[in-house]
Amino acid sequence: FDNSASSVAMSKKGNYILAGSDDHGVYALDSDGQLMWKHNAKGAITSTAVSKFADYLVAGSQDGNIYCFNIGGKETWIQPTGGSVVSVTVDLRGTTIVGYSQDGHLYCLDERGTLLWKHKTDDPEGRVSITDDGQLIMCLVGSGRNFIVTREGGLLMEFQTRESTWGAMFAGD
Repeated sequence: FDNSASSVAMSKKGNYILAGSDDHGVYALDSDGQLMWKHNAKGAITSTAVSKFADYLVAGSQDGNIYCFNIGGKETWIQPTGGSVVSVTVDLRGTTIVGYSQDGHLYCLDERGTLLWKHKTDDPEGRVSITDDGQLIMCLVGSGRNFIVTREGGLLMEFQTRESTWGAMFAGD
């Protein structure tokens, strides 16, 4: 790395590590920490995610794009957003990819990078989490106004916290 890692994600078995850096690099490392490949984006990498079966590696960048790669490092698609992407996540199978952009929108994409929907939040800061099956998506925004939406984009729940919440995850029953 030319700079520090800004985001790190690991496959379920620990075989692959995806790291993003302020130097605009997306780095894939094997379990021994050896570089498998590197991709240069046009902006700093702010968030990374790996599907549990490591079929899809996803990165969000300050250049406003969500990038998807296969395990060999081939860029499979790029989805532009209207602002810096501050958070990305992917479901277990890699069929649902979610990103939050500083344009104040939550973006939901399928495995081909097709935009399924976007949800306006009016907040430039947010973090996302997704259930393993990709059916529920949580969006925590800087204003404390938070959402749970379905994969289809339907609002399931909205709740307010007194202060910003910057980390959340779904847990099994």
